[in-house]
Amino acid sequence: MRRGISVGIAPLKVAIFFFFAAAACRWTSFSLYAQTVAAEALLEMAEEGLSEETAQNFIAEVEYLTRHPADLNGATRETLERLGVLSVFQTESLLEYIKDYGPILSWNEVGVVDGITADAVALLQQFFTLGKPAGTQRGTMELRSRCRYSQLHRGIGQYNRVSFSEGGLTGGALLESDAGEMPLMDFKSMYLAYSDGKGTFLLGDYSACFGQGLSLWSGFSLTSVSSPSSVMKRGRGIMPYRSCCESNYFRGVAASRKMGCVAVSLIFSAAPVDAAVKDGKYTSLATDGLHRTVTEKLKKGAMREYLGAADVTFSRNRLKAGVTLAAYGYNRGNGRKVQEYNRYQMYDGLWGNASFNLLWSVGHLRTFAEVALDMGLRTAALAGVVWSPSYGFEVSVTGRHYPYNYIASHAGAWSRSSAVANQSGLLCACQIRPNENLAVNLSSEMVHFPYSRFRVSGPSDAVWSSAAIQWEKGLWRWSVRDNFKWQSQDGSQRHSLKGMVGVKGAWCGLSCRMSSSVVKLPERELQCGFALGLDAETKFCGGRMSVKGGVTYYNTPDYDTRVYIYEPDLPGVFLANCHYGKGLAPRLVAEYRPSKNRRYMAKVSRADALSAESPIAAAVQVDFSF
Repeated sequence: MRRGISVGIAPLKVAIFFFFAAAACRWTSFSLYAQTVAAEALLEMAEEGLSEETAQNFIAEVEYLTRHPADLNGATRETLERLGVLSVFQTESLLEYIKDYGPILSWNEVGVVDGITADAVALLQQFFTLGKPAGTQRGTMELRSRCRYSQLHRGIGQYNRVSFSEGGLTGGALLESDAGEMPLMDFKSMYLAYSDGKGTFLLGDYSACFGQGLSLWSGFSLTSVSSPSSVMKRGRGIMPYRSCCESNYFRGVAASRKMGCVAVSLIFSAAPVDAAVKDGKYTSLATDGLHRTVTEKLKKGAMREYLGAADVTFSRNRLKAGVTLAAYGYNRGNGRKVQEYNRYQMYDGLWGNASFNLLWSVGHLRTFAEVALDMGLRTAALAGVVWSPSYGFEVSVTGRHYPYNYIASHAGAWSRSSAVANQSGLLCACQIRPNENLAVNLSSEMVHFPYSRFRVSGPSDAVWSSAAIQWEKGLWRWSVRDNFKWQSQDGSQRHSLKGMVGVKGAWCGLSCRMSSSVVKLPERELQCGFALGLDAETKFCGGRMSVKGGVTYYNTPDYDTRVYIYEPDLPGVFLANCHYGKGLAPRLVAEYRPSKNRRYMAKVSRADALSAESPIAAAVQVDFSF
């Protein structure tokens, strides 16, 4: 048996921007600098219960960046670090070079900047331009249509998206349905935005992310350390909503304006919320977006949440400080059953939060912090520091304290649970690069939960740690990562060991992945499970056609020893499968690109080729751009 997370993503190279992603999602010749893979970050999160909502928001946001390159010469410190393609040291080296010598004229010149390797230059070229980005003078339109059949769910899921841009005007529409849902276009999302460089006006569906996320953060929120600086959030303000996730977005109107060193953002939302309603009160919230059965259909948009928020941010030189205020409430009363673990995770009537955030850059040092209050005057706080004195070394330390009774429904700060509450923690991370071919990542986090949690009675503690080594040179690359988790409530210990080795040529490639899980539970013997995936790719017809074939063998005693392994899918799709039991899962992916503006793809796979009852899945996708 297996459970997968399948979500859309544009050319997966884009994920490099956020968490030093790499070729594990797609064969590329990019450097090791890109090899703390986005796929690995998502896989780690999957082991901690990654929701499809988080994955979809993550991928939709990074997808946008591939199609809207920024001018490297005009990029600010905030832009460079928000994208995550550069370390703190590399960011400062690049800014100092441009300040001392003026605009960079060629990509060869970028390579002479201290700490910017040849492979880092190749990465930068994918997402930056030297001067005004190409295509800004003419309008563009992009269409994507995907159809996925699932024998397991006995239905067809559809995904249709159109987006356009003309000068400062952008817009988009999304029609989507999951397998088994009727009508076929169950979820509809649209936006229209105008930006003149100093401000943005947005109508429709959007997300809003401010500070470190203690008050208002409707984008993705990661719980995996892929680099020391990945725990430092860079608030992106208001942005169009491009995900097919049917929760955690705003619907209404939003505007922002920059006046000198001050930027002001105002938003109003009246978004539909899926909920079970009884006697005029909601008894539960649904975030999976599934509307296949009669009960699920009754929950669809059963109530609305009204939200008003404002943010004022001051930015000058190396200092950024902001104040965020948010007030929100449902149009139905709270009828949820109060239990020990959720007593302080719900509210009734009007609620809200206020926060102050700070980001200060001093040379190769970054200091960030945020403190927030809720309507009950409970205080949550987060602070950290990132230091990168050289290209070969970066370290970060982050501490947080969220009271068990702190309520912030729209928070998205760093957290080891679904709520930004009921925990205090300390996280340390380090990245060492002896040379441009080798990187070592280490992290450790200690967390105390002072109050009951879901399925955990009373106080508890947990420790997460990770060690990873990645190497790449020429056509070869390999990586090894070990994740460890210990929990005090049951004394359980879990090791998750992952490895990858691959070789890539101009017209073919081969990769092998291994994922294993070692679990020690009280009064039980040591349990082990593993999965082994093999994938091969070849290109022909002048590179216009490519075929990828692969198979995964998995063998685990039970669900406790489940393993997660990345599986290549259609371009624009990330698939992280959870395997348990025993089986052999084959797949075949084909892509044909007759021209620069057209692409056709197809995939067929099976959960277990050794079982006659195993379901078959098939998908086709078409991309057009004008």
